[in-house]
Amino acid sequence: MSGGGQSWEFSKENIQPIRGGRSVATIDEALHSSADVLRSERQQFEDEIRKSDDCTDPLDVWYRYYKWFEEHYPSGKETQLRKLLEQCLKTCTSDSRYKNDERLLKIWLKYVRFYSE
Repeated sequence: MSGGGQSWEFSKENIQPIRGGRSVATIDEALHSSADVLRSERQQFEDEIRKSDDCTDPLDVWYRYYKWFEEHYPSGKETQLRKLLEQCLKTCTSDSRYKNDERLLKIWLKYVRFYSE
C-alpha cells in the first residue's frame, strides 16, 4: 500500500480496539504526530482541568481528555489512561450533578475493564 492515509495499515497490530471503533484519520494523525505535539495537547487538557473548578461542567473537560487520550494513543498506554480515569473518578463521583450522567458511567465502565475481578 502506498501513501496518504494508509500508513496505519503497517501499525494496525499495535492498535488497541475501542468499543465505538476508531477514526482512520485520527489513527493516522496519532501515528504521525510528534511526541512534542502530543505532549503539548495533553498539557492543554491538564491546564484546562486545573481551571475546571471554576467552570459549570468539570466532567466535560475530563471526558473530552479521556476521549482524546484514547484516540491519540491507539497502541495503549493503559497505565496512564488508568491514572487519568482514577483522577476523574476521584474528582467527579461525589458531585451530585453527575449522579445520572452517562459520561461518568462510561468512564466507570472503562475503568473497571482494567481489573479482572
